[in-house]
Amino acid sequence: TSIAFNVSSLGDAATNANYIVNVGSITLTTFPNTTFLTPTFTTCYGPSTYTHTSTGWQTINFTTPYNWDGVSNLIIEISHDGANLYSSANTYYTVTNGNTVLYSYNNSTSNNTLSTNRFNVLLSGQIACSSPRIAVPVTVTTPPSLTLSSSSATICNGQSTSTAKTI
Repeated sequence: TSIAFNVSSLGDAATNANYIVNVGSITLTTFPNTTFLTPTFTTCYGPSTYTHTSTGWQTINFTTPYNWDGVSNLIIEISHDGANLYSSANTYYTVTNGNTVLYSYNNSTSNNTLSTNRFNVLLSGQIACSSPRIAVPVTVTTPPSLTLSSSSATICNGQSTSTAKTI
């Protein structure tokens, strides 16, 4: 239902127009070359203007959920218009053993670049039920009235009376 990036510094342009997050499933664990993959993507966010508000975890709530099968590898494609003029935002990342990132900038395929530096992301979602739903009949009745009294009374049938206590 969302993706979050751990941002260490905002850079000079925290607002990005036409921000789009696409999610898809693939069998690959690394990119074999600099050609972008074209699986069936679900557009989960955007196009919309997105603003990073501060450093730390920046969450982007999906407007359309992605239905993951729980087995396939995910591919996340992010695009936006605009760029930082003086300094780019910095995002925490983890160095991987293979080319797990493929990126490009300035809307050009001539500068496609492979990287082992994968952003640290936090994906949030909901777990679906593993069995079909079964209707459960429920009857709601009005509860009996409760009267407080200072006198002794029988609590349950067959029980002796109790002494009233002040609460």
